[in-house]
Amino acid sequence: MNANLYSPEHMLQVEYTRHPQDYDMGTFHYHNAYELLFLQEGEYTLITMDTAYTMHKNQVSLLPPYCMHKSLGRAGNERTLMYFDDRFLNRYFTEKSRSLLLSCFAVGQLSLSGERFSEALGLLFQIRELVHKNKYDRAYPAFVQILSLLGDTCRENPLKTAAEDRDKRAESTPLIAEVITYINQNYSTIRCLDDIASHFYITKYHLCRLFRSTTSSTVMDHLNSIRLLQACSLLENTSKSITDISYACGFHSSAYFSDIFKKSLGMSPRAYRRLKS
Repeated sequence: MNANLYSPEHMLQVEYTRHPQDYDMGTFHYHNAYELLFLQEGEYTLITMDTAYTMHKNQVSLLPPYCMHKSLGRAGNERTLMYFDDRFLNRYFTEKSRSLLLSCFAVGQLSLSGERFSEALGLLFQIRELVHKNKYDRAYPAFVQILSLLGDTCRENPLKTAAEDRDKRAESTPLIAEVITYINQNYSTIRCLDDIASHFYITKYHLCRLFRSTTSSTVMDHLNSIRLLQACSLLENTSKSITDISYACGFHSSAYFSDIFKKSLGMSPRAYRRLKS
């Protein structure tokens, strides 16, 4: 299925990546950790279950745990990521301090000044070196500084931050963001591409072309990904029959549902249920 769990190896982890060629993640995935992405060069399109927007140099995306997403990057894309999970937070922070530090995740995306971005990168590289030596206690102060820096940016000009975020989404892919939201909310009743296209008063050909150019995925691939995510949840957490689940998720044929499920996950719905039980 176009949805995979990526678990960082360490409770605090920093990764640097540069792509000399255009980059397409291709599949949706999620983390059981918080993710901060600092874009140093190039353009980077982030697609979540709710929207799609393009990041530029000196911008930061903030993703909470279990946020489904995929990404596309232009050649020359250069970024540094920091992951941290509950193991790290529980070791070093009280519930109150944790809440304050994580408040910046509410905005989703931030633009930093060149000076602040450089400061954050320096701290990230410190953390990477210290974690590599298993010196988490010494990495803790730099971690606090990064989260405080992001929090300060939010608090100093919250209206500007929110407006900039809306503007960037509007500049990048306003229609596709709406299409993604519509699919996510109506996956069980959508019958065909025409249902989506007619809702937005565009032709299905224009819809397919625009969706593909923005996300490097097809409308039907995204629709089926959402349906399969819900199907997996129902298989794991309910005793509904395979047929009932297929119809509840918008598949109008249990045979077609089973075929799509097996192609995506490599096993039948029944086998998946046994595996997860």
